[in-house]
Amino acid sequence: MPVATNPTHAPRKRGERRPARQQTARARQAHSERPRQHSDRERQMILGLLRRGAGVTQILKTLCQPADTALDDLHRAKQLRRILEAVASHPSDVSGLHIEPRKLQRTLDYITYRIGRLEADAAWSKQATVR
Repeated sequence: MPVATNPTHAPRKRGERRPARQQTARARQAHSERPRQHSDRERQMILGLLRRGAGVTQILKTLCQPADTALDDLHRAKQLRRILEAVASHPSDVSGLHIEPRKLQRTLDYITYRIGRLEADAAWSKQATVR
């Protein structure tokens, strides 16, 4: 049997956990900068899709990337909710959007539901990677 040099791939006894992955400082920095780099572009895309009458599901599908994790999807859904809440609290001339109050409330309720589902998925995927 070959000997593994990487401790995360070494054979373990039953019930023994893998050592925690160590992120390099560069990887942590790149991960923390990603949301800031894409957030302005995503915000403009979301506003454009809302102006065209796209729904929550269509917006989230349009913005998803093949390499996205559950946390990325969760972050994007929360960003969409913040934008919708800003539209609800500001006059339509600021954002250029006009959504009927009843439809806006239903949309906010739905995005809150979706965020709850995404949080559960993210927690489940986090537990699956730890085990």
